[in-house]
Amino acid sequence: MQQAFTQDNTSTPKSLLEQPFSHVLNEANLRPTLSRIQVLRLFIANPIHSMNIVEVYTALLHAGIRISMATVQRTLSQLELGGILLRNASSGKSSFSLCKR
Repeated sequence: MQQAFTQDNTSTPKSLLEQPFSHVLNEANLRPTLSRIQVLRLFIANPIHSMNIVEVYTALLHAGIRISMATVQRTLSQLELGGILLRNASSGKSSFSLCKR
């Protein structure tokens, strides 16, 4: 999982590495911000796994991505509204997973 987040030091421009994620966000009428790309990259790297906000936050921190819990929560909500993520509410806790497209 951590490989999906490591910085690539090759000569490939960063914008080329983020194009697939930008395309998904643009289709959902969401601007491709760094936080949206990072969270989306996490879910695409783990398409079967459903994660709650704490798991997303922790995974990003372990990957060396500095992000606040509030930004993670806001980003998850935006990706849900854009139809990219599905919120699963069970036993009072919400978790998120990729929508089946």
